[in-house]
Amino acid sequence: MTLSEAIVGRKVIYDSRFSEIEEGVITSVNDRFVFVRYGSDVNSKSTNPQDLKYI
Repeated sequence: MTLSEAIVGRKVIYDSRFSEIEEGVITSVNDRFVFVRYGSDVNSKSTNPQDLKYI
């Protein structure tokens, strides 16, 4: 996914070769990162858009 493809509210899967797979929802986007709320987290985490795939 690229930043221009990121849509707030869409469900995504975080799939990085360095970590386990997590599901989340895009909450916002800036010029570098997509912010995703994973699982039952209260806050969003900045995520590289290349590590995200839409569900």
